[in-house]
Amino acid sequence: APRCSYVLDVATLRQQLEYVRRHYTVLPLAEALERLLGNTLPRRAAVLTFDDGTRNLATHAAPVLRDLDLPAAVFLATGPMGTDDPLWPDRLWLAFARTQVPEIDLTALGLGQRPLRIPADRSETREAAVEYLKGLPDPERMARVEWLVGVLGPERDACGSPFEMLNWDEARALMRDDRVALYPHTVTHPILSRCSDAKVDQEVAESC
Repeated sequence: APRCSYVLDVATLRQQLEYVRRHYTVLPLAEALERLLGNTLPRRAAVLTFDDGTRNLATHAAPVLRDLDLPAAVFLATGPMGTDDPLWPDRLWLAFARTQVPEIDLTALGLGQRPLRIPADRSETREAAVEYLKGLPDPERMARVEWLVGVLGPERDACGSPFEMLNWDEARALMRDDRVALYPHTVTHPILSRCSDAKVDQEVAESC
């Protein structure tokens, strides 16, 4: 599969975090919130956050954070942890990256007929599809994701990809490093504003 544009390699991550450390006062999230409320934030304050809970947090990001002595908040999507199931945007990335389909009819999504022969076409179409799907009610979004994956061909699992999720032992090991704090980030990574009240309650309560 081609390189994913929103996944950083270790060298780039280190370069960016070295810049942040030089130019900002990086605080743990809880301290930053407390100082924000107390109006005592230092100049150029910053907080580092990582979303979702992919395994490369442990294998790639945590060692860099330790080396640079930087605190970070990690927001875990708890449902697929310890499984081979990627989150829905990452399922689509894998399906588009691995498909053998030369073109796709996305008229049902208002996106027309789209070519998929080269990586740039696949990337553009995937990004357009994800933006469209974010606006749908949650059950319809899930159904459309399944339909898209079915059309593109089996995306297989995330094993060995940047989207492989942490398991709970790895998450606990991260938390033993006092630089890293863990927070909930829903169960299935839906768009909460497109969910029913009952679904929001479930996603928030169960992830906590």
